[in-house]
Amino acid sequence: MKKAVRILFLFFCFLFSFYSDAQNFKVEYEVRLNILQRKGFLHISTEAPFYYEESRLNNSNTELNKEEEEEEEEENHYTYIIGLNKSKRWYQSYSVKNDTIYNIEYIGDKQVAYYDIGGSSKWIFTKEGKKISDYNCIKATTIFRGRKYTAWFTPEIPVNVGPWKFSGLPGLILQIYDEEMNFSWTVTKISQNEDREKVPDIKNKAKLSFREFVSLNDKDKKEEINKVLLRFSDKDAIITGGHSIRGRELKYEWEE
Repeated sequence: MKKAVRILFLFFCFLFSFYSDAQNFKVEYEVRLNILQRKGFLHISTEAPFYYEESRLNNSNTELNKEEEEEEEEENHYTYIIGLNKSKRWYQSYSVKNDTIYNIEYIGDKQVAYYDIGGSSKWIFTKEGKKISDYNCIKATTIFRGRKYTAWFTPEIPVNVGPWKFSGLPGLILQIYDEEMNFSWTVTKISQNEDREKVPDIKNKAKLSFREFVSLNDKDKKEEINKVLLRFSDKDAIITGGHSIRGRELKYEWEE
């Protein structure tokens, strides 16, 4: 019992020392989403809810609507990235009290808000450790919506949310990636006393459930794909096959 009390006391000592130096913190991540690259920012404050945002890299052309063509046996193979605008920003605002994440994303070019449960709370801890950016990190794994992730977190920074929808670890995640290394977040900078940017107003937005958002978003993507197919059919092209790829969330709870 004494040992447990001592560990809890040390944790609060870390918490106090971390927050006593500054009011606001910004954690920057290099984000890879399959073939896309983004910049992620986790905003931490002692006076306001934490939130996370992602935006397109300024010097990246990977998220422009584009087509790639490759020649093979007189056939043209095309890859399309649909509906990704370079000016968009994606947000997650965390409500620890309600175990809820409020999201601002897009269906087509329309900005929408939806609520989701706190993600990735079932972690398996290991004894493996390594240093990232001079912080001692511990390895943990989880399965979140169909993908297995490995996270490296540091108890030296007692923040249990972010980046994106990840939560539930007793320390800030400095690196996390799926087993295929297609989706990853790697910390590049942690800064203090940053001016906190204002997150878009979520309270006054009509909020969808996550399931409603997924349904509407899938419908919109199918319509966009049909438009692409129509372009080729007008050129007398023969469509021999194709498929779409889901992003970070591969499998949803209602599909299990």
